[in-house]
Amino acid sequence: MIFRQRWVLVAVGAALLTFVAAAVYVLTVGDGRTGWATSAGRAADTVVAGRVTDDGLRLEHPRGALLDIPADALPVGTEVRLALNRPDELDRLGPLQPDGTAWAIDASVQPSRPVSFTMPYTAAKLPPDAQPLAVTFDELAGLWLPVETTVDTAGGRLTATLPTFSVKTWIADRIADASGPASWLEYQTWKVFGNRAEKPGCGTDAPPGWVSQFITVPDDNAQLFACLGATTNGFYLNVANNRGFPVALELDEPFTAASPSRWEDGLSGIAAELFARTGNRRLLLMPTGSARIEYDPVATENGSIEGHVRRDSTALLMYLAVELAREAGADLKLANGKQLGLWTLECFGRMFSATGQVLTGDPVAAANQMTGCLEDTLTHEVRLWGFDPDEQSGQRLWSHDADRLPPDARRAVKALRVLRALDIAKWTQTAADLFIVDNNPAADLVDVAVHWRGAPKWGAGAEGGIHLYRFPAVVAGAAGESGRHTSTEIAGHAYPQSTGAWVGCGQPATLAYRIEGDYRRLKGTVGLAPHTPAGLTVRVTVTADGRELAVRDVTPARPAPIDLDVSTVRDLRFAVVRVGGECGTSSTAYGVLGDAYLVGDASTPMPELPAGYVGTWTGQMTQPGSPQSPYSMTVVVRAGATNAEIGTVSYPALGCSGTWTLRRAQRSRVEVVEHITVNGQCVVDVPLEIRPTADGRLYVAGAGDTAPTVWATLTRTG
Repeated sequence: MIFRQRWVLVAVGAALLTFVAAAVYVLTVGDGRTGWATSAGRAADTVVAGRVTDDGLRLEHPRGALLDIPADALPVGTEVRLALNRPDELDRLGPLQPDGTAWAIDASVQPSRPVSFTMPYTAAKLPPDAQPLAVTFDELAGLWLPVETTVDTAGGRLTATLPTFSVKTWIADRIADASGPASWLEYQTWKVFGNRAEKPGCGTDAPPGWVSQFITVPDDNAQLFACLGATTNGFYLNVANNRGFPVALELDEPFTAASPSRWEDGLSGIAAELFARTGNRRLLLMPTGSARIEYDPVATENGSIEGHVRRDSTALLMYLAVELAREAGADLKLANGKQLGLWTLECFGRMFSATGQVLTGDPVAAANQMTGCLEDTLTHEVRLWGFDPDEQSGQRLWSHDADRLPPDARRAVKALRVLRALDIAKWTQTAADLFIVDNNPAADLVDVAVHWRGAPKWGAGAEGGIHLYRFPAVVAGAAGESGRHTSTEIAGHAYPQSTGAWVGCGQPATLAYRIEGDYRRLKGTVGLAPHTPAGLTVRVTVTADGRELAVRDVTPARPAPIDLDVSTVRDLRFAVVRVGGECGTSSTAYGVLGDAYLVGDASTPMPELPAGYVGTWTGQMTQPGSPQSPYSMTVVVRAGATNAEIGTVSYPALGCSGTWTLRRAQRSRVEVVEHITVNGQCVVDVPLEIRPTADGRLYVAGAGDTAPTVWATLTRTG
């Protein structure tokens, strides 16, 4: 059963954490009336100056600003100056800062505790739905970063808690025009308005002759440009994001490989793993960036793929992961022996289920969880350098003490400052408010599509086999996506229809399948995923009904093929264990049963339902994206022939019930059509596939899905 719903994905804007080097201000004192000038020579307004006393200092500027320095924040006698200023760096804010004002605060030393600064702002110049933020120019990050802000709407004032002196101004947290919306962070880093991509070319590569239709949007203002070319056993798409903000290209079938542009050395492996976490159905495209996407080989003789441009929670999480790894450095060594790039993947991976779905239905919560994970890691890291960012009520993070740290530590501090600023400004909520909702008619339009007939057969398709991930696995000693579909590489070669296999680092992790003698051969490649530690050696043992069929030892660079006779096997098992090297820490499986499949049915379909399926079964149906998921289901199955009604099903929480009709029966697999007769909020007719598991339960999933859209494991209750 599938819960009927209007698909509403709260789309979130993805953040670019690219930090450009900024010029340090050279502030010179004039005659006290003409004020300062920046290094570019822009004159400042009237200077207000004073000296700190035992009670602190209070400076009021005639243009409405107020600086309040508490006692003991600065040494007595320190001169502090305040002026309205117009630095060159204000230009990068563009319409984010609509009145062109900034405030320069200068002293010979930085405060030892936070100071209070109040500035006027022009509420009438805020874009619709925008909120004002006080910001400070951070020379290390090269960005204007928000600070804690209290808004006095009636008085037109913003009061900020400042950890350091520098140049301050106010901005809107978002802007939008005909080119699209942008948050304060995106606009600063990419100047989104007016950015457009060049149309990609496929040279002299003609599309394969078996491609019947290629659909793309020809308009010069299209969100996505694309062209199509042939490969050995499939095709490739060259695509370009025709927008100045990051997007995800969502594809309804997994690709075999993708090579995005603007990914520096050290990030390509991260890209492959990010895409694999989403089942190779999501590709992150940088602003005006391009990519080559391959379907080589294609999975079916006849088929199609459709692609939609999205700005949603997955795009946000991917972008945060990539840009943090880029700026702080994917190669930055952490105390746990990993590089930051790999730990970024860990934080990203924790937000996703084994089927590539964001675990929480709340994209803001998911983004906050991931940034929190990254912030905890970076905080721990800089403390190991003897720099505690939480000292002095969190003020030390922003202090010039960071300038004296080694380069690697400064990289971590820089990224940590931006993460803290995101939290201060509640940036993820701003992003969630900005972008298109995916049930908007424009979001449902296909941005690219390919339809084909008569493509070359390969692997499972050539032999009438079924990929192993289609079978329910009983998993022991494992976690993550063990037993689930994964699209990844083994030793540099693509394996798009693979099954993940957790590696036991002490005792073996196992996968058990009940195949009931219905298949002749097991074929595939045993190997290790790209994120596996280089020195790891893993032993994979395959057993059939308790007897050993094969043993393979593999490393990241040395996979091993399998081609085994399973014609009489009822119980098939894999045991996977480390035999050399160190495992490290990962939330996703190292082991891969590359494109593994069971070949050919050993028996003809049965005319009646096998007796082992008869009974009363209950469990929880999972449907990613449904607000009701998981929801309970009960099915009563009785004996019957093909095309006869064999059972009744109910979903109490949804107010739905109906019948099951048998379409095909084998010992290891049954296909039924569920027909809803009492309908609360359910789809009426849904094809389902039912398989027995090795522990005596039934696994129910949407029939024909590469990665099932609904699934349940049912336990016999009668």
